[in-house]
Amino acid sequence: MDLKVGYVCDRGLSPKRPVNQDRFLAIPERGLFAVFDGVGGQRAGEVASQTAAETIEEALAHNSDGSSVELIRRAIDFATATCSNWLKAIRLIRQWRQQLR
Repeated sequence: MDLKVGYVCDRGLSPKRPVNQDRFLAIPERGLFAVFDGVGGQRAGEVASQTAAETIEEALAHNSDGSSVELIRRAIDFATATCSNWLKAIRLIRQWRQQLR
């Protein structure tokens, strides 16, 4: 079966969202088409969605054995933990900055 894929990402017209936080990932040969939604204009939402997309892409690129579904689940868990750690680090940096003032 021949499958042609197209996609587009746009931040929309809202001035509250100057950056497009959404990301997509298409790996047709693995049957994977995914959209990673940002965090509704919150800070670093684009980092979270990009991290999720890159983590899953990397996991699939380096592991062709086993179930793609299980591999994606593990990659999502890893991406979630990574983003959570980043948020903790950002909070610590903000606290540190407050203490310096």
